[in-house]
Amino acid sequence: MIQNLILSPATSTDVAGITQLVNSAYRSEGEGWTNEAAFIAGERITENGVFDLLQQPGKTLFKCSNAAGALLGCVLLELQDGYVYLGLLSVQPALQAAGIGRFMLDFGVQYAQSHQCSRIVITVVNKRTELINWYERRGYVRTGKTIALPPGIGMPVGGLHFVEMEKEVPAL
Repeated sequence: MIQNLILSPATSTDVAGITQLVNSAYRSEGEGWTNEAAFIAGERITENGVFDLLQQPGKTLFKCSNAAGALLGCVLLELQDGYVYLGLLSVQPALQAAGIGRFMLDFGVQYAQSHQCSRIVITVVNKRTELINWYERRGYVRTGKTIALPPGIGMPVGGLHFVEMEKEVPAL
């Protein structure tokens, strides 16, 4: 586990770095275990897409940095009616086994608790069984709901959809 991780809201000055981070985590050929390149071609997100997320009420894009300020990861937390949607969880591919993703998931629980939310909801591409299993080991359960892939996240192969998962959050 990397020490001295810092989570803070991303700003417009972080857009280029976060765009590169997300695309390398999800779409770089052969890097990292969260890679979707075999299922979805093209960029996962554009700079305009990241900038748009920063402008949307109720959504906060957090960047995860080390003490030196290097960008290591990011996570999007969106307040919904009684729950938090957690998305865009991304870690630099070379650091994907260093506990950064787990650190950001734990932060999501704290965020949900501080906003009196009772659960966290995530969506995972159905063909990413190793990622679904990783979330299950962290207490997330499948809800049985599937969601179509939205336009603009690349060029998916057939048969892809999101699997919704959730985790109950204990009250403070």
